[in-house]
Amino acid sequence: MDNSRTLTILLPEGDLVSCSVVDAFQLLNFAIQCSGSEDQLLFASNKDFFPLNNRLGIQTDVHWKELGQIDLLIVPAFSGDYAVILQQNKELISWLKAHRKNIRRIASLCFGAGLLAAAGILDKHPVTTHWMFADQLKEMYPDIQLKKNSIITEKNGVFTSGGAYTSLNLLIYLIEKLYGKKTAIETAKMFAVDLSRSSQSEYFVFNGQKRHKNELALQTQAYIEENYHRPINLKALAEMANTSERTLVRHFKASTGNTPNEYLQRVRMERTKLKLENTKESIKEICYSVGYNELSTFRRTFKKYTGLNPLEYRKNYAVLS
Repeated sequence: MDNSRTLTILLPEGDLVSCSVVDAFQLLNFAIQCSGSEDQLLFASNKDFFPLNNRLGIQTDVHWKELGQIDLLIVPAFSGDYAVILQQNKELISWLKAHRKNIRRIASLCFGAGLLAAAGILDKHPVTTHWMFADQLKEMYPDIQLKKNSIITEKNGVFTSGGAYTSLNLLIYLIEKLYGKKTAIETAKMFAVDLSRSSQSEYFVFNGQKRHKNELALQTQAYIEENYHRPINLKALAEMANTSERTLVRHFKASTGNTPNEYLQRVRMERTKLKLENTKESIKEICYSVGYNELSTFRRTFKKYTGLNPLEYRKNYAVLS
């Protein structure tokens, strides 16, 4: 193991998610101590004291302009308006572009992917982020390879993580790369990080993908959402929209990213999640109520979109006991 490597937690301007910053510090600091390493863990900001919120603040170690070679740079999650974040960090984004060659590993936590994307660092790279931000990020930066379901992505020293506390999985993964499996397991045990997770699908809330202005697609989406519990096929949808099946699929997929059938399944799965969370209906009753005739197809489709079977999902997320 190399001695005295530099690990840096970047503190961009704007509202940062405080747990994202604190968790990164705690896990990396524990790993350094556990491994007996002489590595340095620094906070980098453009100010001497960085206020995380109205109660917490951080005494920073260095201005990011003064950083040289960096073995690991962590970009934490932010909250608030993304356009404002970009405006506040114009100079930092330019620095990231210019300094990328001096950063051995660079990792974004949750929404932090937005900063790396703005610097062009995620172009042609697999990328994950919080599910609420994923479609917007892909729309703004079409050259990224969005992996919406993934907890972690990695390519050529660039790492991204999924939403909120899924970032802990990336931190453990990075600790294993830096300090070995034993230290990673010790750190995971200390902070009770679940190492078995591989997908954030179970947390998705499908909200309809309606930021486009294609009337044909919008009309079809509305019909699917009102009639998801009935038998729906492509031919019927095309007749309803007074167009050909081929034209409908082309417009629909270009606007939403899904085929009409994929969209139907996702609407049905979202209704299923709500029923599992908020009712005591049996799995069979839910299956029929959202438009499926076979339990096996229903279960297989649910697992495809959430990573869990219906009973597992209900056990984890049911509001009613």
